[in-house]
Amino acid sequence: MKRFRFRLERVRRVRRVLDQQARQNLAGAIADRIAAETSLTDLRQTVRQRIDEMAALQSSGEIDVRRVLQHEGDLVALGRVIELAAEVVEEAVVYEDECAAALTEARRELEVVESLREKALLVHRDGVMKSELADLDENAARRHAVELTTAREDDR
Repeated sequence: MKRFRFRLERVRRVRRVLDQQARQNLAGAIADRIAAETSLTDLRQTVRQRIDEMAALQSSGEIDVRRVLQHEGDLVALGRVIELAAEVVEEAVVYEDECAAALTEARRELEVVESLREKALLVHRDGVMKSELADLDENAARRHAVELTTAREDDR
């Protein structure tokens, strides 16, 4: 019996590696997006805390012009940092989408080769079955011929 050999096995292996790399890239992109979103959330929380602190100082009457100016300067600086962090989140989302599309494409390409392999395997199995049936038919024909010869010899 002839062993099954897929002519595109190397292509299949390469496509599997590319699929795995695409999965890893997507996982990294998701982690980067989550980190960027966490950083942005933390910055927004810091702004809320600074505003609450200033409100507490105003209600207690412990406020002076220097503190107000410093507070406003801090909020402006935090606003710029938040804008940059929001841009980082947007870029991370775009990169994640690109990685997801690349993974979809890699999976599709792998599925094409896997489908070709399955078809080739079915053709191989069909050929093996036909060969085995032909061998069985040949053996049965030989036995029948031997039995006929033996029966004729016994009749004589």
